[in-house]
Amino acid sequence: MQNRQLEAWLQHACQGDREAMSQLYTHTQLAVHSYALSLLRHVEDARDVTQKTYLKLYGARYTPQGKPMAWLLTITKNLCLTAWQRRSDEPLDEQLADAAPDLQQWVGDRQLLATALTTLNEQERQIVLLTCIGGVKNREIAALLQLPLSTVLSKNRRALAKLRAQLEEV
Repeated sequence: MQNRQLEAWLQHACQGDREAMSQLYTHTQLAVHSYALSLLRHVEDARDVTQKTYLKLYGARYTPQGKPMAWLLTITKNLCLTAWQRRSDEPLDEQLADAAPDLQQWVGDRQLLATALTTLNEQERQIVLLTCIGGVKNREIAALLQLPLSTVLSKNRRALAKLRAQLEEV
């Protein structure tokens, strides 16, 4: 998807254009949800944040700057931080157990998912989910995470190698 088209939809959606919002949602919701899930590690919270991200657009002021996904994912990140602060300090194992039933459709095995995710650090998990599931471009991830592009590329490559090695062991 080209940035110009996303920017146009984003601008019109912020002004209340339902068709533009529908198009924007259709083309970006997977990336937004994946990013929220990578931060929160809880399916229901990620769904709530995804919904709130798009609701927050109505009446928002968007000035095209060539990075519409970064702007959208920044809103998502801020909502995730708010949601995370409200949640109790639930251990990672319990968060993964909560998330696994929905993700089981993608992976097929709850334990395999939990094991694979724990091999990655938080930043690696975010990068892999955004690129592989969300379809977000590496440049946009670099801008969002405030990392050099080369770092995002190398972390993505290493994370995928870790996952591959983990899955081959099983």
